[in-house]
Amino acid sequence: SKPMLVSLPFLFLLLDCWPLNRFSLREAHRALPRFALRKWPFFLLSVVCVDATKILQTDATVQIPPCNASIGSPPTTSSILPNPSSPSP
Repeated sequence: SKPMLVSLPFLFLLLDCWPLNRFSLREAHRALPRFALRKWPFFLLSVVCVDATKILQTDATVQIPPCNASIGSPPTTSSILPNPSSPSP
């Protein structure tokens, strides 16, 4: 949703160039600003959504417990592999 909305104005510009052929790549330096100006509401909507996402993400706080709080210490190789010098039962 938000990542797609941010790329929407650029998608519209790409559609203007290909497949709609409203301008060619040869005249892109002249035509691109004109077509980008036509897409300004979509660029504005993208900026508003990005700002809203930043605000909402900074307000949301998540409490994450430390990684080793409930797990304990990781096993060592000596606790996994048998000791060859000890007698087997």
